Amino acid sequence: MSKERATVTVNTPLGVSVSSEVELDEGDMDDVITLSSDDSDVEIVDSFSTKIEVVDEEYGTPEVLCRQSLSLVYSTIDEDYPEGTLQLLSDLVMPGYYPPRDIMIHLLCNILLNQKCPHHLCVQAFSLLMRAQKHHMADKTTVPWDWELLTSVLANQDCTKRHQCEVVRMFLEYVVETLKDDFQAKRSVSALNHSITKATLSCDQQFPRVRDVIKWLFSAIMKSTEYGESRETVRERDEQIRMVSVFQRMLSLALEVDRSPALNSVKLSQELFHMLISNVPLRAHRMLLLESLQSKLLRCKLLEHLLDYACPLKISLPMSLSLLLHFLKNCTLAPDPTDGTERWQRWEELVHLLWMLLLSYNTEMKGDLCSSVSEQRGGVGTMIHKPDDKVSKSAIREAVDAFLSRSQADLGQALPLHVEESLSYLQDHLLDVCHVIGMPKEKYDPPDPRRMYTIMSTEEAANGKKSYWAELEISGRVRSLSTALWSLTHLTALHLSDNSLSRIPPDIAKLHNLVYLDLSSNKIRSLPSELGNMVSLRELLLNNNQLRVLPFELGKLFQLQTLGLKGNPLAQEIMSLYQEPDGTRRLLNYLLDNLAGAIKRLPTEQPPARSWISLQEPDRSRGSALFSVMCYNVLCDKYATRQLYGYCPSWALNWEYRKKSIMQEIMGCNADVISLQEVETEQYYNFFLPELKEQGYDGFFSPKSRARTMSESDRKHVDGCAVFYRTEKFSAVQKHTVEFNQLAMANSEGSEAMLNRVMTKDNIGVAVLLEVRKEMMEISSGKSLHGMEKQLLLIANAHMHWDPEYSDVKLVQTMMFLSEVKNIVDKATRSLKLSSVSGETNAIPLVLCADLNSLPDSGVVEYLSTGGVDCTHKDFKELRYSDSLTKFNCNGKNSTSNGRITHGFKLKSAYENGLMPYTNYTFDFKGVIDYIFHSKPHLNVLGILGPLDTHWLVENNVSGCPHPHIPSDHFSLFAQLELLLPNIPPQVNGLHMPARREVGNLEVTAEIISTGKSSIADGLLVCLSCINLKPAKTADLSGSDLHKSP
Repeated sequence: MSKERATVTVNTPLGVSVSSEVELDEGDMDDVITLSSDDSDVEIVDSFSTKIEVVDEEYGTPEVLCRQSLSLVYSTIDEDYPEGTLQLLSDLVMPGYYPPRDIMIHLLCNILLNQKCPHHLCVQAFSLLMRAQKHHMADKTTVPWDWELLTSVLANQDCTKRHQCEVVRMFLEYVVETLKDDFQAKRSVSALNHSITKATLSCDQQFPRVRDVIKWLFSAIMKSTEYGESRETVRERDEQIRMVSVFQRMLSLALEVDRSPALNSVKLSQELFHMLISNVPLRAHRMLLLESLQSKLLRCKLLEHLLDYACPLKISLPMSLSLLLHFLKNCTLAPDPTDGTERWQRWEELVHLLWMLLLSYNTEMKGDLCSSVSEQRGGVGTMIHKPDDKVSKSAIREAVDAFLSRSQADLGQALPLHVEESLSYLQDHLLDVCHVIGMPKEKYDPPDPRRMYTIMSTEEAANGKKSYWAELEISGRVRSLSTALWSLTHLTALHLSDNSLSRIPPDIAKLHNLVYLDLSSNKIRSLPSELGNMVSLRELLLNNNQLRVLPFELGKLFQLQTLGLKGNPLAQEIMSLYQEPDGTRRLLNYLLDNLAGAIKRLPTEQPPARSWISLQEPDRSRGSALFSVMCYNVLCDKYATRQLYGYCPSWALNWEYRKKSIMQEIMGCNADVISLQEVETEQYYNFFLPELKEQGYDGFFSPKSRARTMSESDRKHVDGCAVFYRTEKFSAVQKHTVEFNQLAMANSEGSEAMLNRVMTKDNIGVAVLLEVRKEMMEISSGKSLHGMEKQLLLIANAHMHWDPEYSDVKLVQTMMFLSEVKNIVDKATRSLKLSSVSGETNAIPLVLCADLNSLPDSGVVEYLSTGGVDCTHKDFKELRYSDSLTKFNCNGKNSTSNGRITHGFKLKSAYENGLMPYTNYTFDFKGVIDYIFHSKPHLNVLGILGPLDTHWLVENNVSGCPHPHIPSDHFSLFAQLELLLPNIPPQVNGLHMPARREVGNLEVTAEIISTGKSSIADGLLVCLSCINLKPAKTADLSGSDLHKSP
């Protein structure tokens, strides 16, 4: 049994405190807490526990108010004068001082819970109780309430006056505050044994009380839906809903206070399930219970019970995606309602329950509350990959199809459209999760120990037969290895076991194709750190050597499936990790996470600054405005998992770490327009928008379509697209969101591919129509632009579907997006009465930023850069889209141009000719999928930010991004653009005069000259030699029209 360090504090009768460190067995820490004798108290404090007493730096340790200070307070209590009691205590309770327990009991029992006490005094008493709790947290010895008081108050609440419901809720709020504060102060297991929560709500020791809390919870749920529209009834319903939240907090504490929250979740979920089935028939009640549960683990367990109840085929699986797919594939109907719910609504409830289970898994499968509180300490929430999570895309689609078939057979018709839409979102989200946790690892077959070999004959060699050998075995008690071995870079397996090797040269890392390396049964004392660069390794056998330490660089072997360490004198900490379930993965994660700390710096030096590439000079012959654009996929937190990015330490994947570098990247570019993808809803409002507003930006954001079907708590984790613009240069005129699934549904024209493939993907795009501020244009052009009409600029930002198998979906999404962008241009041209010809696609300059998830040779990029794509393009996968695609033809609805779907924009990529070799850089994929397109002829690219130095990536063995120095798996794009302004008409005395006039049926071109006189009429000289007459049927040559005011 492992030893733990603890501190023993002895308080002697003389008030002297003596401390000493001792070693205790791990089991003793929970049992031996306080040793008492007549002479002294010996307290053993878990070395991990936090200090219970909060010390305010300004006021020091809080002190109880002395009786002398409280003399007047006691007088008011004796005289039954609560107003005076509250007034005096309000002045006395402050940081550093708190009332004694008897005063707290009086505030609670004789004022707050006194039915004769006016309501406003009850509120004051509650405020004082919470203030005192804030300044000095109550513990088991000072808490002013007990279980008997709590039970009696809740048992008698129906017999009291109207305001009592609010009073009971305030009392419960105070009770939970004391429980929560004491729990947080005693987070270690040993200290929790002495907490108020352990004494009152332990599932192990006080489960009847926990059952009482469940009964009170259900009572509050039932009362929260009582009929009535009077002010008192509505107010009581609101109070009951608040009480539901309080009881749920109590259940969360009961779940966590014991050694095993997982076991407690089983007990509590079974109790809640039986109560739910027997006593709560209404769907509204079930939803309120589930949505108010504050423990995601408890919600998972309860949802599993409910779905298992609705599933005729029983199965025993742990919490996993496989279990969720089993429910999706086999469950029939939600519990029988008694509120007249139609049958289709029961199927809708099933979809809702499945959604809730998946979203709860998203949190719970990160490991929260799957172990005891002490085991959680200091842990980083990374998703735990389990064998049961290996679900395939085909299994997901099969389960969804089975659900649709069962529902249609039961109802005799298809589900309502909004239910099918929700189910489609569920499928899409499951596919996303499947992508995030990674598909099952590539099948690895270790070398066959009975492998056979054939020696090539002289005749075969003479006939030109090629030899192939990818494995090599060296044996015979070899003590050193030839340097020639490191030139055999084609090797995939190397057998060096049963030799006498004492060291392995660093050059072994040159064998970068090795998948199998056996170094067992040698005399190796240490390993080279370069071994960590052999990231292709699947099996590394180091058994029966003399290793005492492992290099932290071994953690970089993220593809390793088998690690042999038996028979080595390694430290107990290492072997304990190694011997746990999934020990290889846990040990490698530990080594990688501690790599930076082990060498006292980050694993690599900072990358060099990206170079600036100038492409052309501004056009000085005409007016122009310069501005810059950034496009950046910031990698949403929920996608940044170790399963997908196993080469990156968990601390470098953590959003709190990454977001600082992301903001540094954004501010370092200092772009005028910023287009971001994969922005989490909560992070947009709490991080990106506040930070960028401080720097002079405003923004617009839309989450993916699935957010509309989610609860508020889950919606905040949905990612989307954002556009920010510098307010000193631009003002927003219009903001638009483009939902591709809605467009697919509206324009499917009966196409199954459109409905089954495009509509189920909830990607979105956004567009912001900006007006360029005249001051910016005048500064850039160096000219006065008094006579020029408003100059608009359209910024479009999109994130297309990720799956390579859906090249057709990406192409259709791009077509839909450009079609909607054209609609935006057309409507803006008409509504804002611009002088551009109506229907002209390029009337407003366009900048399109996007993560297209498509390579430069794809149909998507061909469509954008050449103006169209054939209906038979290979990216359509021979699926029938043609009827629906014609609706997105930007050169005219319901028409094609010689079998092509076209658009009228003249787009050009800012990064052409391979200027950026990759925008997405991971271990499995490196390529260009992010783009900045701009319309011609209005916009020119003056320069771009070049790629990251490839030599730095290679020299530092960067397998992929994210990386401690690179916060996203994407590199940002940044370009400086020149907006060419229209030619400015001539001016007279500062007034705009048209250069071309119609006189009757004559077109007159005049050179207008100002003489500087105040009279416009006197200041005009029309040079008749410059007048060009056009033939006309009739001509009125009276000169009166020439003198009309323009």
